[in-house]
Amino acid sequence: MTAALAAEFALETFQTDNGVGHLIGAPAFLRGQVMSLADAHMLVNGRPLAKDSPLAYRRDRLVWLVVTRGEWRLHIPGGHGDPRRRTPMVPPKDTSVPDLWQAILFDAATGRVYDQGGIVESQ
Repeated sequence: MTAALAAEFALETFQTDNGVGHLIGAPAFLRGQVMSLADAHMLVNGRPLAKDSPLAYRRDRLVWLVVTRGEWRLHIPGGHGDPRRRTPMVPPKDTSVPDLWQAILFDAATGRVYDQGGIVESQ
């Protein structure tokens, strides 16, 4: 997969609404690199891929790690109150986060997504 196609795929995935939220507009930052799944996991999570992880047998697969920073619309789930304690139900809401880092790891040959989510800026 070419760099241009990888960036297009990642951007389309980030902008598609899902249960967590989606990227609003164009990101301020978008970078990608091909590396092993184990190395990409280490960069995103700050710890090695666990030997008992379902992804461990693919640790040497080449993946695209694409990182973005931009404005996101996040879906915050509500919560059920407890009538016995008289705690109220909290309704779900959407919120805009102006500066959020996100990453996606997908197979460089097939496009299969292995992991996607927010990352801590310090990583």
